[in-house]
Amino acid sequence: MLDELAPQVVIAGHRLPCAALRALALRPPGPRAWQSTLAKNALLLAASQVRFAQLLAAHLPSPDSLPAGVHVDVRPQGVVIPLGDIGWEELPAGYAPEAGLIVAGPDLAAYLQVLPESFIRQCLGWAPPIVMDPARDERRRIVANVLPALMAWHHSPDMEVVAMRSVGEVPPVRSLVEIVRAVLHHFEPLVTEHAEEIARFAPSLDLASQLSGLSRAGCAERRKPAPWRGRNRRARAPGAGEAAPAEGNGNGPAD
Repeated sequence: MLDELAPQVVIAGHRLPCAALRALALRPPGPRAWQSTLAKNALLLAASQVRFAQLLAAHLPSPDSLPAGVHVDVRPQGVVIPLGDIGWEELPAGYAPEAGLIVAGPDLAAYLQVLPESFIRQCLGWAPPIVMDPARDERRRIVANVLPALMAWHHSPDMEVVAMRSVGEVPPVRSLVEIVRAVLHHFEPLVTEHAEEIARFAPSLDLASQLSGLSRAGCAERRKPAPWRGRNRRARAPGAGEAAPAEGNGNGPAD
């Protein structure tokens, strides 16, 4: 299901973080990978989904196996849709309409409270919802990048988002159980391995702690700027009016 979790979205020749996330999940990134803003954003995107999925998974059954995925072809043409118009009823497992899909209790509410709307919108820009072209599927449902949109709906049900249209094969309906478990399967090892990088890259200390799983104190320590090391200056001859340095071992005045 990796294609549905990290579709290859390219706009004006530039890959979005959801596309870069696929590469991070498939190949362990080296230290130099984090010199790229694209990779940093992809890692934060993964961390936000993994934390959300962990909170949901605690209240969902475990599937027997992960289903096979399908390829998602995306048309780089945005369409504005209200999150409230999404066919969330297509998520047959874990759906609780009377609770507005809040099925995980206070832990999930606390996580959503930490997420600023600006970060939610960033995640939606990094991983826009992919909906089927109405000509191919009349149901308005998200077929890729589901969790960022679901997280946004939990946070702000009336939010409008820019979605992309899929023009490829119509994917089967995925249950919430399948989506959550697939996110954990593909992205949790990456997030666990790079918790320290997440703590450094997150836009705030509170968010750093939530996304990385590290303590606030631990995140604060990792977010400190590296100590500046000045270059060794070359010795220069004393100028006019300056005394020449005393000879000796450098620890005190010469005898």
